[in-house]
Amino acid sequence: MSEEVVKKLIEEIREAIRNGKKVIINGTVVQKIDVMPSKRSYVIIINDVVTMYPSQFIRAKKVIL
Repeated sequence: MSEEVVKKLIEEIREAIRNGKKVIINGTVVQKIDVMPSKRSYVIIINDVVTMYPSQFIRAKKVIL
C-alpha cells in the first residue's frame, strides 16, 4: 500500500519538476529525486543529499508551486 503511494508521489513530483514548477519538501527545494534500494526496503534521496525513509517521505510537508 505505502509503496504505491510513494511511487505515485514521486511521479507527481518528477512531473511537476519537468513542467518547471518548484517543489519543496520539508523546506528543501527539490531539483532531483531518486529511489534507492536499502537493506530493509528502499530510501528516497533528494538532491543527492537528503535521505528519507518511505514513512518519513509520506509524512513530509510537500509544497508544489
